[in-house]
Amino acid sequence: MDGWVIDIAKQAAVAGLLFVVWYVYHRSQVQIMEQYFQLQRQFNERLVRSLQSVSEAIEMAVAMLHRMETKIDTGQTCHITKYREQ
Repeated sequence: MDGWVIDIAKQAAVAGLLFVVWYVYHRSQVQIMEQYFQLQRQFNERLVRSLQSVSEAIEMAVAMLHRMETKIDTGQTCHITKYREQ
């Protein structure tokens, strides 16, 4: 009767040991993934800030081109060429 109890205890110990090894491995993998996600979030935040600044620069360039187009359409000349002609 004692033999089968010892066999069950041995198998439970092996299963328990395997569970502990799996749990430690799983925790380390979760920590690695959390670090990766944190780095990805930081990268995305920097990318958004960069794109916002580029967007602002493009808006300024478009506004300047629109003013130039308006001046060309209304026949206004460049101040530099006005002074050269005089």
